[in-house]
Amino acid sequence: PSIPTRPPSQTEMGGSHMCTFVILVTVVFAVYGSAYASGPPKITQAPRNKKVAEDGVVSFICKASGNPAPAFHWERAGKKINDRRHRFEINDAPHISVLRIKQVKSGKDDGTFTCVANNGLGEARADASLKIYAKLEGGDGANPWVVRFTDFPPGYPRIETHPKLRSVEKDRSVLLQCDVKGDPKPTITWLKDGFPVDDTDPRIQILESGYLQIRNSQESDEATYECVAENEFGVAYSYRAMIYIKV
Repeated sequence: PSIPTRPPSQTEMGGSHMCTFVILVTVVFAVYGSAYASGPPKITQAPRNKKVAEDGVVSFICKASGNPAPAFHWERAGKKINDRRHRFEINDAPHISVLRIKQVKSGKDDGTFTCVANNGLGEARADASLKIYAKLEGGDGANPWVVRFTDFPPGYPRIETHPKLRSVEKDRSVLLQCDVKGDPKPTITWLKDGFPVDDTDPRIQILESGYLQIRNSQESDEATYECVAENEFGVAYSYRAMIYIKV
């Protein structure tokens, strides 16, 4: 004999749907929730120790995670750096801060700099030191046009060819040159408007020569660029060069 059946009631169906919804939300939160969870800052890239010749330029780069995104400031000898001073410049973007010091001065700028990230849930800190090769008073006695430095190593990086202003049509490729010398061979990185170039963009590549190549150029590529050469003896920065994109 057949067994009589009845359709499920709306209450039962609603309960089933609610159970499915709860399970789905739980799974989604378990998979993605941690990416959006609030948390204190954590330094993901600490600024690196630098050595530079007096009157040169130096940049310290600091990255930090955290939700909400942390605000940054920089300190020296426990005191907050005022970026309105003409030689100091601080540029921030989400999760990154860059401290740039121009015309570094021996006896004034040497020492330890601290990156501080704070988002209200906590604070994270990271230190980096700056050593400056001081100029010798009076330069080189045999040649007044040659500047001598104290303890200056012969292998210190030297920029021989600086990048030059370029104007390129949109969707075309552009190449910025930067020839350097040093021993050991310096590593070359590039800055765009003071920040590291986006090495996750497949259009942008630092070639083995150290030149910067941008393929299929876009309006967002219009900016100032500079080459940075660094080895164990110090760091040297090229002149800045502008890329203009013609639309």
